[in-house]
Amino acid sequence: MNTEWGKKLLKISNERENPGMDKEFVDLVYQAEDNCSLETARVLMKTFFDKDDYGTQESVNSVFASANKEIVIQALLEELPRLAKEAPEWAHCLIGTELKFRPELLKKIATQMPAKIKNILEKIIENKKIMNSDPKYRKNSEYRNLINNISSM
Repeated sequence: MNTEWGKKLLKISNERENPGMDKEFVDLVYQAEDNCSLETARVLMKTFFDKDDYGTQESVNSVFASANKEIVIQALLEELPRLAKEAPEWAHCLIGTELKFRPELLKKIATQMPAKIKNILEKIIENKKIMNSDPKYRKNSEYRNLINNISSM
């Protein structure tokens, strides 16, 4: 995706006020499907805010579902400081998804991140919302150890 696409997407993401803008947002997001580079994933991560998106962020998650997981996790971790501050529910949701489906890959990429990002990741992982969201987190000692290892990187 090019720079103009990213600028347009972020502008619409920040200014959405009517259903027409939501449709334009979703249409732009789906242009990234099957073409989600690291730079594109970084732009898409910047569209998560702590405001009602009327379900349009599902289009971003759909693009991420078909993208290279290493790229998505790297972009997520790079954006984590902003997400934790400006969109904490999304930060918890996105990290929770990676913990559930790709914990080893999350750990691998997180070890390469700066201390600030690791500290934020640790706080999110230790949050009771994630720990209580799935019985797998509470009951499986091997899984619990993996979470502890991510926290202690």
